[in-house]
Amino acid sequence: MRRAVVTLAGVVLALAGPAGCGDGVRDERPGSALSDPGTPLGEGMMVPQETQLVGPVFSRPSRDGDLRSGLSVLAVEGDPFVIWDGLSYQAHQLGAPLPGSAVCAWYETAPPPGASLRQPVPVSEPKPEGMERLACSASASGTSPDGEHIGIVADLTWSSEGAEVGLEITGGGPPGPTRAFPEPDPGPAPPGTAALLPVVGEPPAPRSGDEFGPETNCAEAGYIRLRLPAHARLASRGGVPLASDRATVLSVSDPGAVLDDIAAQLDPTGPDAGEGTATVERVDLAYGKIWRLTADVGAGGGSCVMWSSSDGTAVLMMVHND
Repeated sequence: MRRAVVTLAGVVLALAGPAGCGDGVRDERPGSALSDPGTPLGEGMMVPQETQLVGPVFSRPSRDGDLRSGLSVLAVEGDPFVIWDGLSYQAHQLGAPLPGSAVCAWYETAPPPGASLRQPVPVSEPKPEGMERLACSASASGTSPDGEHIGIVADLTWSSEGAEVGLEITGGGPPGPTRAFPEPDPGPAPPGTAALLPVVGEPPAPRSGDEFGPETNCAEAGYIRLRLPAHARLASRGGVPLASDRATVLSVSDPGAVLDDIAAQLDPTGPDAGEGTATVERVDLAYGKIWRLTADVGAGGGSCVMWSSSDGTAVLMMVHND
């Protein structure tokens, strides 16, 4: 048996999605719930213009019981530098001085045969030929208008395969010193930089049984790509950096069945045999229940944690490769 029941009264693990996202019908083809600009993300932050929230905001418990932690994946639909600077402006207003979009850099996706991968080049410098992936990463913390701690970690990726933002927002507890990384704040990206971005393609949506998302080595067999379970649809492009892991959002109609399927892919021999363990738990919260999967592999393997929203319409997959 992979499943267990856990009671965590009062611990918030996942917030229900915004009203109007999904009709709650449990069928074989769940929809991909998207929420518009202005939707709350937590601690006063909101979905910025030219993006959409994919699924709900997922929350997770902190080691410090006074802290609240919310995880979000945003689909980028406009100029990523304008979007980033919009997030930076919001964060500054709330007491966390998130650096501007000049933190972004160009990356090489694949070097020529026999060549080493080149170092990233800041967007403040001329864009080298062959560097077609954009990545932005920064963090900040400070004191919120309510006199509590606030922290924001943001990552943005843009390539021909997709464009997304991963956002972790924490709040609560006593305030600490105001900090930002990197320092000093480089400000906004140079005007016109968005014109250098590659066109984002629209790949075919994976069907049940198709491979999706990045490789993970939290599987007993080593590095694998997961196959899309029944009762699930890929909601995000998959693999955006989030809270030091790689995040993918699934829209689901049966979260327990979806996580059981993924557990069987990660650990086909079961948790009592081999190097891998993958366990699905039914977690009983004070206000409802969620499904949660935890998986890891000994001898240098990676780890995964995945959990459903409390309304059962979405699953957040967090993959950490060794």
